Amino acid sequence: MINQLTNKQIEKMPYYVDKWLKIGLSIEPFNEKEIKKSVKKLYNLAGLKEPNFVIFVDCPYSIIIASIIIKNIFYQLKNKVGNQVWNQVRNQVWNQAWNQVRDQVGDQVGDQVRDQVADQVGNQVWNQVRNQVGDQVRDQVADQVGDQVGNQVGDQIWNQVWNQVRDQVRDQVGNQVEDQVGNQVEDQVGNQVWNQVADQIWNQVWNQVSNQLSFKIKEEYKSINFCFGQNDASWLSFYDFFSQECNLKKEIEKLNGLIKMCKTGWFITYENVCIISRKPKEIHMENKLLHNLNGPSILFNNGFSIYSFRGIKIPSDWIENPKSLTAEIALGWNNIEQRRAACEILGWDKILNKLNSNIIDNDNEEIGQLLLVNIPDSGEEKFLRVKCGTGRTFAIPVPPEMQTAKQANAWTYGLETNQLNVEVRT
Repeated sequence: MINQLTNKQIEKMPYYVDKWLKIGLSIEPFNEKEIKKSVKKLYNLAGLKEPNFVIFVDCPYSIIIASIIIKNIFYQLKNKVGNQVWNQVRNQVWNQAWNQVRDQVGDQVGDQVRDQVADQVGNQVWNQVRNQVGDQVRDQVADQVGDQVGNQVGDQIWNQVWNQVRDQVRDQVGNQVEDQVGNQVEDQVGNQVWNQVADQIWNQVWNQVSNQLSFKIKEEYKSINFCFGQNDASWLSFYDFFSQECNLKKEIEKLNGLIKMCKTGWFITYENVCIISRKPKEIHMENKLLHNLNGPSILFNNGFSIYSFRGIKIPSDWIENPKSLTAEIALGWNNIEQRRAACEILGWDKILNKLNSNIIDNDNEEIGQLLLVNIPDSGEEKFLRVKCGTGRTFAIPVPPEMQTAKQANAWTYGLETNQLNVEVRT
């Protein structure tokens, strides 16, 4: 039983934080051939037959559409390729591995050491990778599922996924048919007729799926259990530390498949099919929070995107069409976190003009005014309203203990009141 870490082990903790943050926030494209090998390892470690079909799509939302398309293809081909293969096996490849490794490591590691590694390694990665990127991607997928109508889905993502799946599946389906019925199809029908049959199947699926896409997406989303690829970096970093630094490689072995799959985006596992999302091509962060005032904070290859302001997911229009955001919209926004983000994007000076504010202290122009403002659903907050050298007026939130404008102004520079020396403009 490991009840205490050595100084050398403790010194290695930042290395694992850095290693897994790079994995969890990576935008480097992966090698699809290598990932197919990782999928085989993942299934083999779970005691499962490796899948015959590994399909790559551009974003987590596309996984849902790809799943719908491929299920319908298999339904049309069920007499040729045998029984349907749509039982999800996430329990075997994720839950069972997790439970087994957790129990084995728990038998070897004391509670104090486990908590220490969780706090200084796993949680450090979790705060940025899962709490920020993973959760906002999840929320955006849910929003897309709930909000999209058929035509919009078709125009933006449906055609892209359709073409991707068609290109990747068509030859694989043909190979599966030939493997299972031998040369009979080729001898009796011939390649030309097989291609015609395949075209008919694709056309049937197109008509069946595209006409009810919005409904099918919602239905499919409810049934899918995702694995999170690189967004699982937080808890995998925890076990990677124990594997490498505490000689628990054997106990961690069941997780090696999931560790290899951290090079990918999200994925889903069926008995004979694995559908994998590519990673984002852009991730923008500031002070360890998702943030970008010039575009999406997370952007995938097909345009699927998330917009964020200081770690808060926000509507895309607030960035792409700034004039659409007004003080009235900001103050009336239902979600309190997003409301505050909207106010900060607009600038508190514009917001305060719409609210009743009380002047607590009024100093000269260079120092500014200390205001007390009642923010709807948030309560009383203090602001320093001050004019900069360009003549623009700003309002800056300040701590509630501020009593004078000079004290608040000094606080914005990290100074005590008696340390502030303001030059008076003439």
